[in-house]
Amino acid sequence: MTTASDPEGDASHKLATVIGPAIEAVGKRFGAIDHTVPPGSSLAGDDKHSTPFQLSHAVTLAMVHATDNLESLRTLTINGQHPELQITTRPYAAYPTLRAVLENASIAVWLLGAKTRDERLTRRFRLLLADGASRDTVARLTGRGRATVHAERLTRIRTIVDARGLSVTGKTNRVMMKEIVRDAAAALDQHDPDFYEALWRILSGATHGDLWASMMVTEHDPVGDAVDGVVTARITTPVRVIADLSSLVLGLTTAAIALYEERRTPVYPLGNSA
Repeated sequence: MTTASDPEGDASHKLATVIGPAIEAVGKRFGAIDHTVPPGSSLAGDDKHSTPFQLSHAVTLAMVHATDNLESLRTLTINGQHPELQITTRPYAAYPTLRAVLENASIAVWLLGAKTRDERLTRRFRLLLADGASRDTVARLTGRGRATVHAERLTRIRTIVDARGLSVTGKTNRVMMKEIVRDAAAALDQHDPDFYEALWRILSGATHGDLWASMMVTEHDPVGDAVDGVVTARITTPVRVIADLSSLVLGLTTAAIALYEERRTPVYPLGNSA
């Protein structure tokens, strides 16, 4: 574990006094939202046509995961009270949390960011069916529960799917996180899909303990002399890396909340959400 009160100067200061408070503010902003969807909003229309699997429910769940993991990241790295703040980083522990924020914020943007209702419904139902398939797999492995959730959900949405001519099954419609991250980045101005896919792959690799990713995100200080060509090293994660990555996933989460608020804003007269 590396503890740094100020050895990285600007990065420590930014994490403690800018990013940390911003994470707290984002959590409060999302927590203050009344998640009853206002009539006349675009999201109300999405919910109407996805009932009983309302699109807003999937967005809310993703955002709860994103903001909760952001707060966990803050408490993991920032300790003490102002002005006696201390920044603590562990070699690898922050990366699964950062990945969870990135993936869940991306899911929210992916669901909300599609330009047409049919595409938003398609994404909602694809995610729903993927969730059901995962639940069925666990049921089969554990012998607990029915391994029929995917089929039951498909039956329940079939009327909507057929009426709107949507395609939600088959190999080409399998939900992949790569697609979600790239599409989410593309839906936001000044977000490069290649960059965010690379970021997701780095965080995933570090979460899995992959050598290439673990080496990329950490610093290595040799301890003693090489023995048979092998060098023992002290592994640390620089504060600047945590600050930079935290800033990126915080920005994506903030954008997801803004899009959620936009979709919740009434735009149709007399509560008609179309």
